[in-house]
Amino acid sequence: MNKSNLFWAVGYVIIFLAIQVMAQYVTISVASLVNGAPLTELDAMWTIVSLVLFSISSIALFTLARWSLVSRCFVLSRPWLVLAWSVVAAIGALIPSLFVQGLLPEWPEEIQHYIDKMEALAAQLMNTTGGYAVVCLLAPVAEELVFRGAVLRTLLEWKPQRRWTMIVLSALLFAIAHLNPAQLLHPFVIGLLLGWMYERTRSVIPGIVYHWANNTAAYMLYHVYPSTDITLTEIFGSEGRALMAVAFSLLIILPAIFQLNMTMKTAQLATLKRIASKLNANGITWAVGGSMMLYLRGLTTNVHDIDLMVDEGQVERAKELLGTMGKHLPDKDNAQYATRHYHKFVIDGTEVDLIAGFVILKDGVAHECPLLKKDITDRHDLEGTSIPLHSLSVWREYYSLMGRTEKVAMCE
Repeated sequence: MNKSNLFWAVGYVIIFLAIQVMAQYVTISVASLVNGAPLTELDAMWTIVSLVLFSISSIALFTLARWSLVSRCFVLSRPWLVLAWSVVAAIGALIPSLFVQGLLPEWPEEIQHYIDKMEALAAQLMNTTGGYAVVCLLAPVAEELVFRGAVLRTLLEWKPQRRWTMIVLSALLFAIAHLNPAQLLHPFVIGLLLGWMYERTRSVIPGIVYHWANNTAAYMLYHVYPSTDITLTEIFGSEGRALMAVAFSLLIILPAIFQLNMTMKTAQLATLKRIASKLNANGITWAVGGSMMLYLRGLTTNVHDIDLMVDEGQVERAKELLGTMGKHLPDKDNAQYATRHYHKFVIDGTEVDLIAGFVILKDGVAHECPLLKKDITDRHDLEGTSIPLHSLSVWREYYSLMGRTEKVAMCE
C-alpha cells in the first residue's frame, strides 16, 4: 500500500464532481433543444433531470468499475436493529444540527450571495415533483457509494492502523464536495458518523439508511417551515424552548449512537468468515487469537484487526492462501517480539495478522508461544462457518507477558 491510495481517494471525489458538471452540461444541451433556444441555467424541473442523470451515472460508474464494492454479506446478517438505530440517530441529529448552524458567523457578502443562491435552488427542488426521489433516495445511495464505499474504503486500505485519521479525512472531502460554505460543518460531522458506521460494518447500507432518514427529516421540516433561513427560536417560539428541544434531541441521538456501537457487527466478521472458509477447506491448523478471540467470546466490543495463529509447519501455505485474498504488507520488526513468522495483510480493508512461531520477549527472555492443538479450546459458529478459538487462559498469559493489563482483566 502506498500514497497512490490517497491520490485515488481524492481522484474519486474529482470524478464524482466531474460527473455532476457533465450531467448539467448534457441536460442544458437537451433543454436548449427542447425549448428551441439556448439556455445558461436550468429551471427546477430540468435541475431534477440533471440530478437524476448525475446520481444514476455515479452509481453505475462506481459499482461497474468496482471502485465501490457491493456485497450481500451485511444484509444476510439481518442487521435490522442497526438500521433502526441509524434512523433514530438521524432524526435525533436534526435539531442539534440546526442549532449549531445558527451559531455560525455571517459570511462575507460575495460568499453569502452564493449561499443564498444554493439555498434557493434547494428550495426549488423541495417544491418540485421528483424532488424527494432525488434528494432523499438517489443522493444517499450515490454519495455513500462514492464517499464511504470508494473514498473511505481506499483510505482504510492505505492506513488501516489509523482508521480515525482516515475517517476524518473522508469526512472533510465529503464536506468540501458539497460546494456550499454554509454546509461545511454539518456534512463534516455527519461524515464522521457515517465513516465510523462504515468502518465498523464495511457496508454502505447503514450509511444509506441514515442518509435517507436525515434527508427525509430535512425535507419534511422544509415543508412545515418553508423558509430556508428559519431559526430554532422562531420554530419553537423562544430561546428557552429551542434549547430544551436541543437537549431532548441529544437524549435521542446519544443513546442511538450507544446502541449502534453495541449492535453493529464488527467489520471484520465478513472478512473472517471468508478467511475461515479458505483455511478450513485447505486443512490448515489455525485459531483466532487477540481481540477478535475476545470479541467472539463476548468479552469486548472493539476489534481493530484479526490475529490468526497458525501451525508453524503450515504457515507458508496459509500465507499463500491469504495472498490470494488481499494485499501483503511489508514486514516490520518489533522489539517486543522475536516471532519467526509474522505477516500482515489487508483483506477487504481489514488488517489481518498471520502469526506462527510466536515469541514474546520480556526482560531479555524469549517466551515461545506456539499454536498447539490442545490450546484450540472452543469453536464459534459464524453463520455456518466454524471459527477455532485459541485458549483464553493462554492469551491471559500472553497479555501478561506483553504488559497489557486491561486485556489480562478481560481474560479473568
